Amino acid sequence: MHVHVSERLAWLRNRVLTAETPPGWQARTFSWPRTAAAADHCWRHCEIGIYPGELIVGFSGRVDPAGLAAFQDPVPEFETAPRPARLDAFLQQGFLIQCGNHQVANYQKVLSGGLRGVMAEIDGKLAALPAGADAGGSREFLLAMRTLAGAMIHYCHRYAAVARSELARCDQPARRQELEMVAANCERVIERPAETFWEACQALYFTYLLVPDSPGRIDQYLYPYYQRDLAAGRITKEFAEELLGCLWIKYFESWGKDHLRSGVTHLALGGLTAMGECAVNDLSYMCLDVAEKLAIIRPQIAIRWNRQTPRRFIRRGVELLRKNFSSPDFCNDEQIVPALVRIGIAPADARDYCPSGCHEVMIPGKSQMGALMGEFNLPKTLGCVLGVETMPGAAALQLDGLRDWDQFWTAWRQVMAGMVAAIHEFSYFEDARRAQGTWWFAESLLTDGCIESARGLAQGGAVYNYCNWDAIGVANLADALLVVKKLVFEEKAISLAELADGLRRNWQGYEALRERLDHQLPRFGNDQPEVDAIAAAIIRDVAGMLEQYTPYRGGRYTLGTLAGYENAHAEFGRQTGATLDGRRAGEPFAASLGPVAGRDRQGLTAMLNSVAALPHELLPTSTVVNVTLDPDWVNTSDGADTVAAVITAHFLSGGQQLQFTVADGRILREAQQDPARYDSLMVRVAGYSARFTSLDKSVQDEILARTINHG
Repeated sequence: MHVHVSERLAWLRNRVLTAETPPGWQARTFSWPRTAAAADHCWRHCEIGIYPGELIVGFSGRVDPAGLAAFQDPVPEFETAPRPARLDAFLQQGFLIQCGNHQVANYQKVLSGGLRGVMAEIDGKLAALPAGADAGGSREFLLAMRTLAGAMIHYCHRYAAVARSELARCDQPARRQELEMVAANCERVIERPAETFWEACQALYFTYLLVPDSPGRIDQYLYPYYQRDLAAGRITKEFAEELLGCLWIKYFESWGKDHLRSGVTHLALGGLTAMGECAVNDLSYMCLDVAEKLAIIRPQIAIRWNRQTPRRFIRRGVELLRKNFSSPDFCNDEQIVPALVRIGIAPADARDYCPSGCHEVMIPGKSQMGALMGEFNLPKTLGCVLGVETMPGAAALQLDGLRDWDQFWTAWRQVMAGMVAAIHEFSYFEDARRAQGTWWFAESLLTDGCIESARGLAQGGAVYNYCNWDAIGVANLADALLVVKKLVFEEKAISLAELADGLRRNWQGYEALRERLDHQLPRFGNDQPEVDAIAAAIIRDVAGMLEQYTPYRGGRYTLGTLAGYENAHAEFGRQTGATLDGRRAGEPFAASLGPVAGRDRQGLTAMLNSVAALPHELLPTSTVVNVTLDPDWVNTSDGADTVAAVITAHFLSGGQQLQFTVADGRILREAQQDPARYDSLMVRVAGYSARFTSLDKSVQDEILARTINHG
C-alpha cells in the first residue's frame, strides 16, 4: 500500500531520530515524605518546552543538580545490608540472574476521573484513618501520593503556560489555533477528565511520563473519544491519525535515540473487552497504519488474537513485518486469559491484560506482577546431578545410586527443588528490602489497591501481587534428559559417568557421540512426542515447586520462560560448561520457549506443534517464541496470507505467542562482518526488537543459527 507521512510527522520523526536523549532525574530518598518532596521539586522545576509543530507535548527534562541534591538521603542500613553469601554465590556462579520490573498504569482512571478524582479518593481514605499514631506509615504514604498528584497537575499547567507564551510570539494563524488547543488541553488534563480525542491523547502521554513503561491498550482507551468527536464533527479521521502519530513519536522520544538498540515500550492492540467481546476497532487499524508510516521501533506492538479477531486484522499485522523492525508480535487470548484466571485474576481483569517490557503480561492499573524478578539456569541443574556443576550449599549426588530413569528424574527434581528454594529465599530478601523504602513510588499512585490499602506497590498494596521467575534453557534440558533416558537407561549404550566425562572434556574425544546426539536422537522442536513430553514435564514440575511458596508481598510465584533484555540465554550459556544436549561450553541456550537454534529441522509446522504441546496454562506471563522468516516469502501477498494463517493455526492448536524476524541469512552474516552498512537492520531477540549490529556476538551467533523458514 502507498504510505504517506505528513510534513509535520516527517519533521518530528526526524527530530527524535537525531536528538540527544532527554536528560533524566532521580532523587535517592527512602521515606514517603522526602520522596514526595523530591518528586514535587522535580516536576515543578524540570526544564520543559514545546517543539515546532508538536500537537502532543511533554518530557521530563533536566533538573538543577544543586536543587535536587537537597533531597538526597544517606543510604540506610537496609540498602547496605549484605545479601546472604549463599545467594550471592547463586548469582556469581551463573545459576540466577536478577532482573527489574515492569508496570502498566491505570490510564483509564486518569482519563475518566483525572488526578483530581484520585486526590479525592486519597482525601476520603485519609479521613477514614484512625486518629493518632501513623501505624505502618499509612498517613505518610497517602499524603505522599497526594503531593505527587498535585505536582503532576502543576507540571501540566506549566505546559499550558509555555503554550500560551509560544502563542503570544506566533504569527502563523494555523499554528496559533494549534497552540491555543495545546494550552487548553494542558489546562484540563490530567487534572480533570478528558473530554475530546485530542485531550485524551495528551492525557495518555502525561500519564505515561509518570510511569514510563507500557502505554497500555491505547486503542481501547481512545476509541470512545474518537467515536464521539467523529459523530460531533470535532475531528476528521486524517487529523486523528496525525494526533496518533504525534503520540507515537513522543513515546519514542521518551527513551531517546540513544536507546535505538531496543524497542521495549510495549502496547497491545485488539483482544477482548471486559465482557469477552472482540475489542478490535477502527483505531486498532489506525495504530497499525501509524506504525507502518513512522517505521520506528518504539512503541513495540502486541496484537492480541482470539477466535473473534477479524482475519484481516492479523493479516494487516503481518504486513507490518515487511518494514523490518520486527513488530508486531502476536499473543493468544485463549491461552493467556485462562492462565491468568488460574492464578486468581478475575476474568474481566484477565481479559484486559497488556504486555510490558519484553513480553511480561500485566493487568493494567491493578497489578504488581513482579515480572521479572529474575531468571534461572535450567541446564545447570542437570550438570549438578552429574557432578560437573556444584550448586551452592548442596551435597554431591552419587551417580552409582541412580539405576533407572525414575530414580534419575527424582534426583533431578531434588536438585531443582534446591534451586527453587534459593529463588524463594532470594526473592523474599530483595522484596523485603524494597518494602522498607519507597520503590515504585509513582506507580503506586496509579495502581488500584494502593490507595485503598494505604500501601505502596513494594508493600503489597496492589489488587494482584505476584513474583515471576523465568526458566532459561527448557529445550536444552529436555534434549539433554532425553539423552539420559534413551542412551543410559533404555539402550544402556553408555554410563552416566562416561557422559559426565564427556561434559568435563567439552566433548573432546566424544565427537562421534556428540554427532549422534545432534542428528539421531529426537530434539525438541520437531513434533516428536517423547522429547516434547519431557519439556512439558519440566514445566509442570518447576511450576509446581514454585507454587509451594508464598512471595513476600503475598500472591503467588509465576513461571515464565523469557530470556529478557538481559539476554539470559546467552549470559547463562557463557557461564555454563558443556551440556548433554550436545552443546559446547559457553554456547548460548535456546531463547525462551522455542527449540535450540537450528535444531528444528522438520519445518515450521513441526516446530510450532512442539511448542503448542506444552502446558501453557502454567505460563501466565513472560513467554515468547521466535520465528525467522525469509523476506522473499513474507513480502508477497500469498506469503503474507500464509503467515497469517500459520499464526491463527498455531493459536488454535494451543500456542501462546509468536514473534518474527524477517531476515535473510546472507544479510545477517554480512551485517556481522560490516556493521556500518547495516546499522538499521532489526531482529527479534528475546521478547524485544533490537538493531542486529548492537548485539553481543554471542547473541548474533544464536540468531544466525536460527532456522530461516521459507514459503
